[in-house]
Amino acid sequence: MNISDTKIIVDDILCDILSFTPYNDLRIEKEMEASSSSLEEEKMVDALNNKLIKAYSHAELLKSDLECQMSISSIKLKQLELENTDLKTDYEQLLRESALQRNTFQKTLRTLKHSLDNKDIEIGHLNESNSILRSEIMENAGNFIREREKCEKLREEESIIAQSLLENKNHSLQSLQIQLDNLKSKYEKKTKKIKKSHKKSLDSVTVRYSHLENHMKMGPLTLLIFTSMLVQKSDSFNLTAPVPIPEGDCKMLEFEFVNEYNFMSTCYIANAPTGDYCLKCKTNLQGLEKVYHKLKHTIQTHTNASCYDVLCRQNDIGIVCSDFKYIQHLWSISKCDYCYINNSMSSDKPKPDVSVYISLVQNVTNCFKSVENVCQNCKMMYRELSKLFFHEWYAWSKDGSYQCRDIYDKYNMTMREWKEVYGCIRESADSYTYPYVLLFSYIVILYFSFYFLVIYILPRQKYFNMQDIKTRTGVLPLNVAIREPRPQENVHELLSHLSIEEINQEVACPCFKTFTKFVKEYRDAREDYRRHDPPDNRVVAAIHKKYLQEIHNSPNFRF
Repeated sequence: MNISDTKIIVDDILCDILSFTPYNDLRIEKEMEASSSSLEEEKMVDALNNKLIKAYSHAELLKSDLECQMSISSIKLKQLELENTDLKTDYEQLLRESALQRNTFQKTLRTLKHSLDNKDIEIGHLNESNSILRSEIMENAGNFIREREKCEKLREEESIIAQSLLENKNHSLQSLQIQLDNLKSKYEKKTKKIKKSHKKSLDSVTVRYSHLENHMKMGPLTLLIFTSMLVQKSDSFNLTAPVPIPEGDCKMLEFEFVNEYNFMSTCYIANAPTGDYCLKCKTNLQGLEKVYHKLKHTIQTHTNASCYDVLCRQNDIGIVCSDFKYIQHLWSISKCDYCYINNSMSSDKPKPDVSVYISLVQNVTNCFKSVENVCQNCKMMYRELSKLFFHEWYAWSKDGSYQCRDIYDKYNMTMREWKEVYGCIRESADSYTYPYVLLFSYIVILYFSFYFLVIYILPRQKYFNMQDIKTRTGVLPLNVAIREPRPQENVHELLSHLSIEEINQEVACPCFKTFTKFVKEYRDAREDYRRHDPPDNRVVAAIHKKYLQEIHNSPNFRF
């Protein structure tokens, strides 16, 4: 309904009400009194009055309702006007933003067009450079073919030279072999004579001083006795102590340890054939270490003992602890920490060199599987792999910085597959250098043979000549050098250098007096060593040093 319709309805109702005004009621009453005074007419008048009162009250209610509706409709009109103004402002703002976006879009289109023009120019320059490079590559290919022909000719000439060098080497080796055989025969004859003379002297000396060896042999026995006494006295080795049974949290941790150990062992066994256990079993080892750490720091309530003590003392073997130590031993032997950054398992990423090497191994294995003639088509890739392994990894592993076991296993697998499965022979890149190596080895053999002749044979001959002079005259020449004593020699080595005359003449030689004195002091030192707690080897070392100095200072002791 509109407001105009409601106004018309209100006016009609007011007209109806005004038609029944109180003035009309008085007039009606006078007429009724005049016409009749019966009771029925009075009832009729009362009924009409009641109807008029009801109609008047109903009209007032309708009027109040209409006024409320008019106020509500006016409020709604005001709200609609406000919304209309907001919509107009939003529309104007959208128009402004669309204009700005249109301008920015036009600018971007211009920049894109400019960049495309620049790229077209760059493509033209690249095409020109490609044509120049293509021509240079063709020229280099021609030069490479010519140089390869030259290298083949040089290789043929070098093979001829190598054959001649091999023939000369064989002749020289035969002559050297004959000379060496003669020298060996002479040397063996002389050594037999010397051994016979030394056996007599050593038999007499070893009988006198065999008790020293018995004292030295008693060392391990005393160590075993000492360790057995420690085991009996210490509480940690008390096998008769009551062992608590795992319950509650310790039982759950035991199950967790069994599961983690199972995962770790299966990971080792599954990845060992492919050589990937260091890189694929790290998470399993970390989980096992976490459970082992929990075992050490979790305490059982009713026994007040840690789960580590409960599980490791279940029996004499200690299966939980021994299993964990065995897994750690496998990890440390394989040097798996060196596969990761900073040589530690804490880093999640492997070393970049390791990833490069593994990708190269993967490429080689893919080449083996995808190509028919493996020995020819995969030769360059396999050569690069072996070069990287021997020149970098194998050389660096001596320093201890690169010892990842996966690298060694993967290379051994590829090498075994290259040789045994496909029957390929390893070709060296420097095969033409073999003649020069043989020539160098020939020169080295000659040098050492002359060195052996000059250093070992001639001085011995001179030594025996000097001994003959001494036996005849009793005086040793001044040009004979006296050997300096070695601080780490034992008794048998010192006695083996003595001459026959000095061994037979015990009374005249003062070295035997010093030796007997040394034996007495050595026995006393051994007894003090056994009684001393803790044992000290410095006493025996001091006596040994004093004995060597006295021997060196004695004038008749020469060898």
